[in-house]
Amino acid sequence: MPLSLYRFNTQNLSFAECWYQTRSPSVLLLWIFKLLRTPFPGQALVPRIDRQSDFRIAPELASPEAVEAMTPRLEALAALGFQPPSWYRATTPDGRVEIHLAIAIDASGTSLARVSLGVIHAANKTIRNNQLAIFSLLSDQTLLISSSVPKKFRTLPGSRVIRNVGATTHQLWQTHVAELNRIYPACAPTLIENTAAAEAITDRYEAEVWNDWIPRRLFEPLSPEEQAVEDALVGERAKLAAEVGPNYAPVLLELEKSTRANPKPWRNSIWLLAISLFVFVLAQGSRDGWNYLIALIVVLLVHESGHWIAMRAFGYSNLKMLFIPFFGAAVSGRHYNVAGWQKAVVSLAGPAPGIVFATALYLTTFSGFHFPDVVAKGLFVAVVINLFNLLPFLPLDGGWFLNAVLFCRHPLLETGFKVIAVFGLIGINFLGTSGLLIYIAIFTALSIPSTWRRGKIAQALRAQGLATASHDGRTVPVPTAIAIIDAVRARDRVPRNAVGTAQETLEVFERLNATPPNLITTLGLLATYGGIVLAGLIGTLVLVARHFSFSE
Repeated sequence: MPLSLYRFNTQNLSFAECWYQTRSPSVLLLWIFKLLRTPFPGQALVPRIDRQSDFRIAPELASPEAVEAMTPRLEALAALGFQPPSWYRATTPDGRVEIHLAIAIDASGTSLARVSLGVIHAANKTIRNNQLAIFSLLSDQTLLISSSVPKKFRTLPGSRVIRNVGATTHQLWQTHVAELNRIYPACAPTLIENTAAAEAITDRYEAEVWNDWIPRRLFEPLSPEEQAVEDALVGERAKLAAEVGPNYAPVLLELEKSTRANPKPWRNSIWLLAISLFVFVLAQGSRDGWNYLIALIVVLLVHESGHWIAMRAFGYSNLKMLFIPFFGAAVSGRHYNVAGWQKAVVSLAGPAPGIVFATALYLTTFSGFHFPDVVAKGLFVAVVINLFNLLPFLPLDGGWFLNAVLFCRHPLLETGFKVIAVFGLIGINFLGTSGLLIYIAIFTALSIPSTWRRGKIAQALRAQGLATASHDGRTVPVPTAIAIIDAVRARDRVPRNAVGTAQETLEVFERLNATPPNLITTLGLLATYGGIVLAGLIGTLVLVARHFSFSE
């Protein structure tokens, strides 16, 4: 049975609930998004279970993963006198979210234990959340709930929740029994006679939760069109399974979703840019002067706009621009059929306009013309930042350029280039240029194994003559996808979920299409790169010659 899906709207969390969600300094991000009245991006859809009986299954149909994860709790409950459990299973249409439940009634019939396993298949990992809660319905119709997990939302009026975070099954049962004994006989528990009565209690609890969430618009239902798309995934998965087999269908479905264009690209991009700029200004502050901050923002906007325009010209989709506190700014987009020379142009399109324009204006100062302070600082920042970005180290623009033109030709060259980049970034960091470079070096180092792995897979598939042409320039042809999936799985030491396999497949497919340019194009691109670097050096020399002052 398909589940009703809801979108988590974090802007309607209370400030306290924001803290409950994170319990870390990252709560500041949630608070900022809340104050700006916009949902936090990247939230998964949440399924709603109205009647648990609709998802009851025979015990032998429970998934092996759920049985393995939940058995220790269930065995501990059995040792405490609980009856054999009833099993339940529900999944979202796309299979990304699975809910496994087991309900057991204690020997006296005064309480029920609900063991749950939530499974979320994220991009590169599967997140599992194993919980235990014990319920009793009191004579005053209040639900007494003992839980082993931290608080996430406000407590409902019709419930009394006792939290013993991290408690074992035995400890949580002791906590629950102690509270029942304390309130007895004023609030005696009602008897739970059978599974249907137990389901009625958990259904009531779920109803009260959703009756609190929905009026607050904390969780919002999908539109009929969105729900229809999610429901259609069930049939699509069945059709794919019949055509290519159940081992490939979930991955192909994830590939289709990953390459699907964003239906509201402009609105989402503008919100992301505005919010990230606001956070950037807060983080950067005016410690170097407001003129410098304004100049920095303008230079970053021009730089990233160059990347954006080039990516737009080459057919990238889902383009987004954002500011990154302490690091700068970035543009992201999707295109898995882009040639190597196009990647090189995209890399140069960011720093080139700033360097050429700023250097040209600098040269006019020899005629005696003087710019206003904020403009002069902007020109200086433009030359320094863009010239720095042309350094031949990944993940700087110069590094990506050289990788697309030269080093992507062989996995050994590409991997070695990344190793050199790590040491280069560490060396620049020790020179005192920027303490943040050490973190970039760490992330670059962590990506080295995947670079080697994907390069080897792409090299082997190219040797097989695998066809990579896509009829729409966006999607992955099914035969090509299956060949890549097989190659990816053959190198997996630990099996990935469908989401992770699909992401790896797209990365390899992009690498297969990013063929390096021919000799003439390579020489032309390298000459262009050298000319832009030379222009930046000239601008720097002019700066020194004019004895540029940075005083306010």
